[in-house]
Amino acid sequence: MHCWCRNCEHVALGCRELLDRILRDCPQLSVPTTSRIPLGGAAERIYAIPPLGMVSSGHDPNATDATALFVDRATGVAAPYALTGLNGPVLAEICRTLYGLPLAIDSQRAGFACCHHAICWPR
Repeated sequence: MHCWCRNCEHVALGCRELLDRILRDCPQLSVPTTSRIPLGGAAERIYAIPPLGMVSSGHDPNATDATALFVDRATGVAAPYALTGLNGPVLAEICRTLYGLPLAIDSQRAGFACCHHAICWPR
């Protein structure tokens, strides 16, 4: 069984205390968390997730690992969605601004539920 906790750095101490209590009572539970800092929990294991590639390996300079994730997540909200000559520079800039971090890119899909990337992300 899993329970997710995201962006725990803002409440690290409280999160650590809560998770230590929960995991003590429910040892079969797994709690993946995301945080910019270690929580210091008794059962904590740290896995560093590096940024996605920001350099194109193909013909299109905007086709990177980061923009591929962005397009994949946007397709789940606003299907069909594709990297084009028109949106490519905007998507590449969004990914650069988010430092290629997968969780940050993934969280941008919420904006696609309400509007187009050019509206949600001013240049």
